[in-house]
Amino acid sequence: MLMEVVYPFLQIGDFSILVRYGFSVPKALFFNFLSALVALAGTALALLWGQDPGQSSLIEGFTAGGFVYIAAAGVLVEMNNSKSTLRTSAVHITSLVLGMTVAPWWTFFHLSLQSFQELSKRNVNGVKNLFKIKFLVFLDCFDGLMLKIIF
Repeated sequence: MLMEVVYPFLQIGDFSILVRYGFSVPKALFFNFLSALVALAGTALALLWGQDPGQSSLIEGFTAGGFVYIAAAGVLVEMNNSKSTLRTSAVHITSLVLGMTVAPWWTFFHLSLQSFQELSKRNVNGVKNLFKIKFLVFLDCFDGLMLKIIF
C-alpha cells in the first residue's frame, strides 16, 4: 500500500534524472514510459516463467546481475569524475564489494533458517532441540539486523 504512495515520486525522480543528463522533456517522457512498459513485460514473463523452479532461479540470477551492473556502472562513472580522489574511489569499490558479499550471506542465512524450521517441524515426539531454537533465534535476529542495515 505504501508503495502506491511513493511510486509517483519515483517516476518524477527518474524523469528528472533523464532531463538533468541532457534528454529533452518529450524524449525523457518517452523513455520513462518505455521503461514502465518493459517493467510490465518483465513482470509478465516472471509470472509465466516463475512457476517452474528451474526458471525461477534463472530469473533471480538475471535480475541480480542487472542490479550489480547498475551499481558498478554508477561507481565507475563517479570514479571517472575528475574531482574523485583515491580515497573516494576506494570507499566506492569497498562498498560495492561489501554489498556483493553480503547478498550471498543473506541468502545463506535465510535458507538455513528455513531448513532449521523444517527440521524442527519434523522433530521426533515434538521435543525441541535447544540448539536448534537458539540458532533460529540467532538467524531471526540476524535477519532483522540485515533488514535494518539495508533499508
